This record gives sequence, structure tokens and C-alpha cells, in this order.
Amino acid sequence: MLLVLLALGCGYRVVTGRAALPGGGRQLVIGQVVNLSNEPAAGAWLTEALHRQAGRAGLEVAASGRGPRLRVRLRDVSARPLAVSLVGGRYRARQQVVEAGIQVELLEGQQLLSRCRLHEQESYLSAPDLRGGEANRQVALRRVFERLARRTLECLLEGAGAGRR
Repeated sequence: MLLVLLALGCGYRVVTGRAALPGGGRQLVIGQVVNLSNEPAAGAWLTEALHRQAGRAGLEVAASGRGPRLRVRLRDVSARPLAVSLVGGRYRARQQVVEAGIQVELLEGQQLLSRCRLHEQESYLSAPDLRGGEANRQVALRRVFERLARRTLECLLEGAGAGRR
């Protein structure tokens, strides 16, 4: 009986990354994200997230070198109120959403192997003070970048089986 339970694993599984890119390679060059947004640290945060996700997928990541090259442009980062309430005679944003959009290209030399446009958003609670509200926004933005990085790798790995996108 114990063997059956261990074999089923309660629906959990351990995944060791053995991903392959279009062309079958496992080495990926990830340069610095081109940050076209008004968020100064966003490019660095997204670059870090891309490195983490590629490593989790089992890809060999390099900052420069030969092999397929990932080119990412962070097009925009924005925040907007999601829910507004009346507090003490003033309207206040109680919940906000932060959004980011990227354009991703996988290149081998000058040849385009894959292209994706991705967008993510995350809601967060406003804090009564500026420092707390900004901290909540940054945590939400980092979550957005983690999801964008994961989706970027999924897009590229799908391109490995489907050919050029």
C-alpha cells in the first residue's frame, strides 16, 4: 500500500529541467533587457527573472557568446487604480494593478527563430503611506516579471517543436 502511495505521489512531481531550444540546443545567451519603460530598475529585475527561469528549465545560460540569443524589450510598465473607495470625504485607490508588456525575439545570428509578445498584470493593495504603497507595487511588479519570464521560456520552448513563429 505504501508503495502505491509513493508511486502516485499525491499529484506532485519533481521536474528537472531538460529543455531544448529550436534547433535542439540547450545553450541560451540572455543579454540585458532593453528597458523602454519609465521604471528604472525594471530591466535588471526582468533580466534576473529570465536567468532564473532559464536555469530552472535546464538551459545553459550565458550573458554573451555563441548560440541562440534572446532579445527582450520591456515596452511598458504602468499602474492604475482597480478599486476606489470613499474614505473621510476623499476618494482613495484601495487596490491597484501594475501591468507590463514585453516583446521577445530568439535569434540565431540574424535569423529569427521565434517571436512573442507578452503582457502580464498583478493587483496589489494600496498602503496609507507612500513608502508602503511603493513597496507593495514593487513586489507586484516582481511577480509580473517572474510570470513574464516563465511565459517567455514557454513560448521559446513551444517554438522548438513548432518551428518558426
